[in-house]
Amino acid sequence: MVEPWLIPVLIAGGFLGGFINAFSGGGSFITFPLLLLAGLPPQVANATNRVAIVSQCMAGAATYHRHGVVPWREVPRLNVPSTLGAIAGSVLASRLDEDIVRTVTAVLLVLVAFTVFVNPKQWTEERPH
Repeated sequence: MVEPWLIPVLIAGGFLGGFINAFSGGGSFITFPLLLLAGLPPQVANATNRVAIVSQCMAGAATYHRHGVVPWREVPRLNVPSTLGAIAGSVLASRLDEDIVRTVTAVLLVLVAFTVFVNPKQWTEERPH
């Protein structure tokens, strides 16, 4: 059972994570640790977090499509390795020991945070096509 004080924290964290994802990505820095704080095992927290991310990606893809900025010719070429990687990663993550997943997740979150905070302009600067 989730502690009553944690419910508003989870709701606020969900909104904040979604807001951050809408602008730049990285909302999982907030939502994933909150799911762990709520007592979910790392694999379950990761899977739960992915449901929200997939939903947001679908909404984003629809919006990009409406604005005509989806490079549809590139999608099949990029989709195959992305799908294969997602399948392999999810199978591996679901079969690893919980302690290993916690350690790997912590290391990856620190590495990603490092890349965001070291040179944050690299993620917001416009680049030529």
